[in-house]
This record gives sequence, C-alpha cells and structure tokens, in this order.
Amino acid sequence: MDLALKIAIIGALAVIIGAFIKLLGDLASKDDPQSGLIFSIIILIIGIIGAGIFILWIPTPESEGEISIAPTKETSTAFSLAGDWAGTISSDDGSFSTELNLSFATHCRTNEVCGTYDAYQLPCAGTLTLISTEENSFVFLETRTEGEEWCSSWYEHITKVSNNSISYGGSKTTSSEDIQSTGLLSKR
Repeated sequence: MDLALKIAIIGALAVIIGAFIKLLGDLASKDDPQSGLIFSIIILIIGIIGAGIFILWIPTPESEGEISIAPTKETSTAFSLAGDWAGTISSDDGSFSTELNLSFATHCRTNEVCGTYDAYQLPCAGTLTLISTEENSFVFLETRTEGEEWCSSWYEHITKVSNNSISYGGSKTTSSEDIQSTGLLSKR
C-alpha cells in the first residue's frame, strides 16, 4: 500500500473517529461544553495516532520482498517438453508412416492448449491440449485445425525418454493400452 493511500485511510478514520468522539463529548458534558470539547480533541488525537501507527505498519510492496512466498510447481519450472520435436511415426498394422512435428510451449498446465502438431503427409495439423500428466508421461488431445476430417479426436501419449528424445503413441482414447501408432521423435 503506498503512502498516499495510507494517509487517505488515516484521514477517513480521523473523520469517523472525530464524529464519534464529538458525539460522546456532547453527551458527556451537557452542562460544561468546554470540557466536552477538550475531551473530544484528546480522544481524537489518540485515535489518529493509533490508526496512523497501525496503517503505517501494513506491509508495502517494497517491504513485501521480505515476505517469503514459495513458488508453485507450475510457475517455478519450465515444461519439460518445451520446444520442437520431429520424427517418423507409423501404425502398428503397417498401414501408414509419416513425419510428425510437435511443438510445445514453455509452460503448460492441464486443460490448456500448449502445443501444436503437424503430420503434413496425412494431412493432419492442429493444437494439443494437455489432458493428463504422470511424471514424464503426458496425454494430449489433438484438435484439428487443418487436414482431413478423420484427423480429429486423436490422443497423443508422449513420454520423455531423454532431453533429446520423446516416444509417441497415438490412440482414439486416453488409455495407453489402446495405442495404434508409435514413433520416436528427436528435439530439433
């Protein structure tokens, strides 16, 4: 809280306290108005000083640096798949083989679009939404933006093998037991 705001709050408190004290002073000294005024001024000064001390001790942005705030896991580290990946994937039944390019954003959270895919030989291209994560394994939902109609609603099961390679598995469901195409992609 900046100093101007603190002063404004102190002023507002002073007016409220002053009105209340004036009322108490008037009630306390119906017979002697002079002593009621002195009593009101003393109580008002004490109230302003107390409120001022309280307001001035509220942490400011400058002093908040002293407060330790633990970063969350999502904000403290970059997404482990961040970057561009390329490789060949093929179906388990041998019906197709294609080049696949994946690109992932620096930060990625569940239920957010944080990547793109492009299998231009099929042709299929679109965005990737992170559905689930478990250690170094991730499941993404493809959302087709270009290509054939049958490209939509495909799930990509990605496992980070090393800093330079990931394994790919494609399926119609989020289950890793339903994978129908596989491949190994390298970091570009």
